[in-house]
Amino acid sequence: MASSPPTKSQRKFCWEARDNYFKCIDANKCVSIEDDKSENCAQLKKVFMEKCPASWVQHFSDLRVAAVKRKELEDSYVSKRQTK
Repeated sequence: MASSPPTKSQRKFCWEARDNYFKCIDANKCVSIEDDKSENCAQLKKVFMEKCPASWVQHFSDLRVAAVKRKELEDSYVSKRQTK
């Protein structure tokens, strides 16, 4: 049997935990949660993984990696255009 969807309050805690954790790994220049080995972010990662459903953690991670790669491509394209 499937579990019930998170309540509004649970979603809010999840998103706050995600945002706090992602800020930390941004500061450590880490892209994916799988690559994060920082002790600085360990507690935030734990809270993120506890407050969010596992499928959401994976989804947020996938979105983050895609966004970072997209930004890198855009920056590369812009810098190539500026050098021409």
